[in-house]
Amino acid sequence: MKQPAEKTIKKLYRYIFLNTYTWLWTVVILAALVCGMISWVHYQYQELSEKTSFNLGEIRQARVDLAKGFLYLNLTNDPSTIFNRDEGLALINQSINTIEYILDETDQERDSLFSLHVIDVKTRDVFEADIQAFKKCLADWNGARTDKAAATSLRISYAELERQAEQMDINVLLSLKNRWNELDDVFIIVLWTAAFLLMGLCVLIFVAVRAREKSAVDLRESEERFRTIIENSSAGYFKIDLDGKYRVVNRAWLLMHGYDSVDEVIGQPFSITQVDDALDGARQKVDGSLQGDIVRSGEFSRLCKDGSIGYHIYSLTPVKKDNQIVAVEGFLIDTTERKRAEEALRELNEALEQRVMERTDQLEKANRELKSFNYSVSHDLRSPIRTINGYSQILMEDYGAVMEAEAARLLDRIHSETVRMGKLIDHLLQLSTASNAEMRSAEVNLSDLVQKVDNRLQDENPQVKINFVVAPDLKITADPDLLEILLNNLLGNAVKFSLKKPLPVVEFGVMDGEKGRVYFVRDNGAGFDMTQAQRIFEAFQRVHNSVEFPGNGIGLAIVQRIVKRYNGEIWAESQLDQGATFYFTLKETEI
Repeated sequence: MKQPAEKTIKKLYRYIFLNTYTWLWTVVILAALVCGMISWVHYQYQELSEKTSFNLGEIRQARVDLAKGFLYLNLTNDPSTIFNRDEGLALINQSINTIEYILDETDQERDSLFSLHVIDVKTRDVFEADIQAFKKCLADWNGARTDKAAATSLRISYAELERQAEQMDINVLLSLKNRWNELDDVFIIVLWTAAFLLMGLCVLIFVAVRAREKSAVDLRESEERFRTIIENSSAGYFKIDLDGKYRVVNRAWLLMHGYDSVDEVIGQPFSITQVDDALDGARQKVDGSLQGDIVRSGEFSRLCKDGSIGYHIYSLTPVKKDNQIVAVEGFLIDTTERKRAEEALRELNEALEQRVMERTDQLEKANRELKSFNYSVSHDLRSPIRTINGYSQILMEDYGAVMEAEAARLLDRIHSETVRMGKLIDHLLQLSTASNAEMRSAEVNLSDLVQKVDNRLQDENPQVKINFVVAPDLKITADPDLLEILLNNLLGNAVKFSLKKPLPVVEFGVMDGEKGRVYFVRDNGAGFDMTQAQRIFEAFQRVHNSVEFPGNGIGLAIVQRIVKRYNGEIWAESQLDQGATFYFTLKETEI
């Protein structure tokens, strides 16, 4: 329960700080204080100005007495003069003392001439120096009154002192006049500014009053809209008081929990909608929100009126009144159907995972069988071929001289076919490797690898000088073994179909394409008809005569499979007898 003193303080706060009229009177008082301060400053400047004018008058009178005394000195030593020199000296000393007293007084009080800044310290110092010089010359003359040089120095010193005093008098009057003109302008500006500010503040206060009234109306309308939105929202809304009891629920909340009316819920503890094993967690969330935390929970279960269990996600926010937490409000979003769908999806995923495991086992078994087949091809099939090739070679060497020509031709044919069969087995193994071998990643210098393949091809064809053109310093991250197989087939084809040219040229390079870097192998060989472009990548398909250009038609199929394993593309452009260009892209793998 709130204390009376606390209520009194809050009432005073509202009356003082939230009352518009309080602010209005505050503005009026402040304006009066500003005007009074401006008037007081104006009065102070007026008083200082009058004192300055008075001191200037005193200095002028002292100058008149100084001139009178200087006349009494009779510096020309005229015997007929009627003036008394001693009286003149006394008058001069009195005048000098008066001037020095005024200067000392204004310097100590920091007002009059200097406080108004109408004369600077430098001018004062020069004037005082001239006074001291005049006093010295006067003392020198008084010690030797008949000395003409002393009299001349005294005249000059007096003239300089009078000139400096006259200049100071003129400057002070002019500066004082200018200062007052400036101060008058400043006072006028300040007064008008204060007046405009006062009017502006009054207008602002008036606008604030109107805005406050409008805000009150808008607040009532906003509260009404909020109640309407909450009541018609598809999300459940609730409010729990400090005692842990429901105070407000909306229609969606009732539907989620299976209640028919608000009366069944209001005043009941929130535990009636909690599943037993989740009650402690719910209490912790509510208590945390009552301490000022904004709680955003994950999925949570709820107990419905009929005993069934539903699921929802929810949020909790503390409700404050007069800066004190008085309740907790929150929203519920029903996730029961989604929960059921997720459960069904989980079961489906488990079934799919089981099927994937079964298929993986099947694929692993097929790969093992394929490896066994590759081993059989590379060992079991090669053995009889090597035997046939070896015996045919022995027959040629031992009985070639006595063998009939036709028999020798047939035996040579057996030897060449066994060699061709061995190459075909090599290409089949390459085709299997390109399709199924495990890929590894490393940084490969394509330019160096191409140069290595080019050197080997040149060694295999020493009868013809081949002009190889290789783009420098091309690097890629991929499997070095697969890249070497790819380049062996592409560059080997380019050399094979260019050997009949007087100057075979084989080029390897790169260019920018729409999907990144595009590599190419170009030759100036036999070329092919572009209507056959799709066939050349199929295994055992040929577009040239096997007698003129020997081969088994499997090399480009190997190349295509390697490119596809790198999610790349390969295509060709050619004209008959104008050479061919094979383009391919490779998606680099991560190291």
